[in-house]
Order: sequence, then structure tokens, then C-alpha cells
Amino acid sequence: MLYEIQLIIYDMDGVLIDSTVAIKSAFIDSFNELGLKYDIDLVMKLMGNPLRVILDRTLRVEDAHFMEEFVESYRRNYVEHHLRDLKLMEDVHDTLRYFKARGFKQSIATNGSSAFMRPVMEEFGVMKYLDLFLGFDDAKVPKPDPRIIDMTLEELNIDKNNAVFVDDSAIGLGAGKNAGVHTVGITSGIHTREQIEEAYPDYIIESLLELKKIVSVGATAGI
Repeated sequence: MLYEIQLIIYDMDGVLIDSTVAIKSAFIDSFNELGLKYDIDLVMKLMGNPLRVILDRTLRVEDAHFMEEFVESYRRNYVEHHLRDLKLMEDVHDTLRYFKARGFKQSIATNGSSAFMRPVMEEFGVMKYLDLFLGFDDAKVPKPDPRIIDMTLEELNIDKNNAVFVDDSAIGLGAGKNAGVHTVGITSGIHTREQIEEAYPDYIIESLLELKKIVSVGATAGI
């Protein structure tokens, strides 16, 4: 059980939203649109990294100059054709509403773009539960660098010992570990339990509702 928690930080993809189909489809569309060879399995294995990091590791050397054109194509395809493929994870509203009603601060820390995805989360009705939304475009460095977690703690004036970070990947959980906050791995994304265990999180859960069992509701959370 985690005591004296005041802040719950969530990753986005694989934790709050199921974006696997949307992301995979947008990648395939853009690779085909630009006539580029690709390995979609490699792309999906790199999920959890920022878009440009994934491209840097998957584009052939001779195709590297397509980077910015691909980013533009991907975002256009994602918005115009695949937003409908996004699904809110089960129990998101119940979980976030539960902790907000009990005085917890809640935020998102994602390797995705906050500017790009904030309207989507607004549409899903999630933003009303959140105190902060930070992405790679805010931190400028990707997880597992702890900067995005450190920025969240500073912005919300929370000590690292009073915060917990929930992520579905070892990469993301590494940021929480490096920042010194409590960490919870969740198996709702595309990463396996074995992959998540590589980050040695404090807990591993299968659904967000299980947070109620491990995060104690106490005086420091406003009760």
C-alpha cells in the first residue's frame, strides 16, 4: 500500500487511451504515402518513444531526409483518418473521478505531444480531472529522462515521496524511477508484463481501478 500520496501522474497511450490501432494505421498510411520501406513490427516495439525518436530508429539512412515530411503526414493521417480508432481505456472516468473527489492531484506525462493530444483528451472528457498535462513538446527530452516528472512535481509543488507514476512501458517507468517517485506498471498497453518487470516498478496492475487498492486515501490527500 502507498501512503501519503498527493499526486498521481499517468502516462497517456496504453494507460488512459488505447491508441494502438490508430498509431499503427497512421504509420502505415504515411510510409505508403511517401513510398518508404518499413518494418511495422519494429515501429510498434518502439512505442512509448516520441515520434521523431521512432523515426530516427526506423527510417533507412537514405530516407532520413523524409523526417519532417513524415511527421507532417503522420499527424495529418492520425487526425483526418484515425482519431475514430482511439478508445478510452476501461475504468478511466471511474478511477480519475474517484481520486479527484478525494482531493488528489492528477496529471499526464507523455512522450507524445501535449499540444496535439490535449484536444483529444478534452473530447474524451478527461481534462476536467487533471491539474496538468505535459508532453515531449514541453519537456524537450523523452522518458526515461526524469525531466517531465520533475517538471510535474515542481509545477504542482509536490514532493517526490508523495507522488506515484503509472506507465505501461519500461521506458516510461524508467522516468519515474529516475525521478524518485513511486511507480506502478500497468499491463493494459502493448507491452508485456515481462517487459514491464524490467523496470522493477513498485507494483504491477492490470487495470486502473486497482489503484484504489494500492493508493491509500489519507489526510495528506485532502481527506
